[in-house]
Amino acid sequence: MSNDLARFTAALEQALPCLSETWELHAVPSAAGALLEERYGVVRITLRLMRWEGSGPSRSIVDIKEQDCILLDNSARADPDRVEAYIAGWTAAVNRVFTGGGGLDTAMPWDLVHHRVLSLVIPRRADQFESALLVRSRLGRFLPRQDEEARTPATAADVDGWLGQAFPVVGPTLELHLVERPTGGLKFVTAQAWALALELEFRRKGTNAAPPARESLALLRTSTLADGGRLQQFVLGWTAALRTVLGELPAGRPVHAHQLSCADTLKLHTARTAGDFERACLARTRLGRLTKA
Repeated sequence: MSNDLARFTAALEQALPCLSETWELHAVPSAAGALLEERYGVVRITLRLMRWEGSGPSRSIVDIKEQDCILLDNSARADPDRVEAYIAGWTAAVNRVFTGGGGLDTAMPWDLVHHRVLSLVIPRRADQFESALLVRSRLGRFLPRQDEEARTPATAADVDGWLGQAFPVVGPTLELHLVERPTGGLKFVTAQAWALALELEFRRKGTNAAPPARESLALLRTSTLADGGRLQQFVLGWTAALRTVLGELPAGRPVHAHQLSCADTLKLHTARTAGDFERACLARTRLGRLTKA
């Protein structure tokens, strides 16, 4: 067995089985005694899902399902530390479902494994993988919707205030300022039918700098106001990423408002904190492309 598979096996032996009063998930060794096998470009594991009824002496097994599942693609093995975090996050998510979920009666073992979260950019720690696995499209479908109902929505005025605290964003060659609206109500943000927009003023520095220019930016969709706490983290992460980019911006590099949009990061289920959003915004497909020489 290779060194990395030995590490992953040790991590699995520490994290499994996942147990609750009703459910158990075990890894089943092969005939040769191995928990993991590499076949056809993936690492596979056999999982056994058991359902119990009753308690105490009357507790009995009512269902056993066993399946060969994909734990990870071979490409993920290049970062063993990240795979170990994935294993810890995955088993934590399964335990969360076992203790607080429902609808598992018809579930198969492979319904509990979502190895494609390893292709996501943001997750690196166990808690980040756990969050990624507990979204509705993965293990979260087995959980009640209490977490969603507990969210506190934000208003356009909240976003307006957060932006007012974060701006201006200043770099060695460029400053970004918010343009105040001429009418009353919101100071910076314009609430449109589907989005919140703002106007940015670009102030170049230097003796031969161009005069200030103003451009509009659609900041985010109004539907994202439903989760105010997460939206505030987005604003903090986005503006932190802007500061980083302006600090590294090559001299003379033209910048326009549409290049600063990072609204699509709000679609990333794994982005919850300001740090998560900052890293996502700094990806080469977003703000990071502006710092290329």
